[in-house]
Amino acid sequence: MISLNNCSNLKKVDNKLALLFSRVLNTDFKLDESKRNKALLGMEIGILPRELAEILFSVENEFSVEIPEDIINDGKFDTYNHILEVVCQLCCGDIK
Repeated sequence: MISLNNCSNLKKVDNKLALLFSRVLNTDFKLDESKRNKALLGMEIGILPRELAEILFSVENEFSVEIPEDIINDGKFDTYNHILEVVCQLCCGDIK
C-alpha cells in the first residue's frame, strides 16, 4: 500500500468518505478521529456485516471504483483509514 501522503486527492477523498460514513452509519469520523483505526465490525464501532456491505457498495458507487476481492479477503477493508487508503490508491491508479 502507498502512503496516504502520496495521494494528491487525499483531502477530497477523505471528505467524501466521511460524508458517506455519516450517511450510512450516522458516525462522524471527522470529529472523532480516534475511531479511524478501529475495526468497523469490532465492539467499539459495532457495525453489522450488512452495514459494511452497504459501505462497500456506497464506496464503489461514490468513487466509481471497484474494490478488488483480495483487498476484502485480506482484511484491508476493515477500518475507516484502511478504506481511505484503498480508495486513494484506486483513485491514484496504484491498484488494478
